[in-house]
Amino acid sequence: TGLNGSVINDAQAAAWAEYTVLPKEICDMVFITVSTGVGGGIVVNRKLLTGVSGLAGHVGHILSGVTDTECGCGRRGCVEAVSSGRAIMGGSKK
Repeated sequence: TGLNGSVINDAQAAAWAEYTVLPKEICDMVFITVSTGVGGGIVVNRKLLTGVSGLAGHVGHILSGVTDTECGCGRRGCVEAVSSGRAIMGGSKK
């Protein structure tokens, strides 16, 4: 096609898709999704933030400060350890 392409994670893609249908006067947005994990995407000044490592907006591994539960990543206290779909359903953490 001759068009440039890029690869982003599912939560960032969902954030961008939702942003594109908002009224044009909205230029900033935060999108949070709860699935097997907890992800997100951030749009600032009409641009999707991806970050240096491609994980901007991925809030699942922010430390919550309210739990000591082990996360699938091996750390303790991540938001994802208690708020993901797996955690809510009582499933495997890893």
